[in-house]
Amino acid sequence: MANLYEIRREIADFEFEVDPETGELLNALSWDALNMAFDEKVENIACFIKNLTSDIAAFKAEEDQLAKRRKSTERKVEYLKRLLLDNMDGQKFSTTRCAVSFKRSIAVQVDDVEHIPAELLRVKTTIEPNKTAIKDALKAGQEISGCKLIENTNIQIK
Repeated sequence: MANLYEIRREIADFEFEVDPETGELLNALSWDALNMAFDEKVENIACFIKNLTSDIAAFKAEEDQLAKRRKSTERKVEYLKRLLLDNMDGQKFSTTRCAVSFKRSIAVQVDDVEHIPAELLRVKTTIEPNKTAIKDALKAGQEISGCKLIENTNIQIK
């Protein structure tokens, strides 16, 4: 079966044959067959897109469920670690199936950023274009170097 591009090219290159005596189209059935093949191909592709779109929705739902389960399990792990930490008083524990030990570390807790000297602060700056404002300005006729409006065609399949 021909692909969509080939069918479209055949339709574009199609030449009608006319009976010189009667004026009747001799290859009208071929024309109809090409158009039906094109319609069938477009319908099949659109239905395939719908199926893939529903698969994507199912994948996202499953990802959300897995993320919830992961977060719940992470909280459970942290709770159980805290349980051991609070009840073992730093004593090591070891069997053939597991080993529990403790390691000390130092972390900084900042309660109020306002009281920290400027030389101990780090400034993060993110610069990005405000595309909404740029779009409005360009629509209003303002010229902005390095920016232009591009018209896209988006397909909708229902």
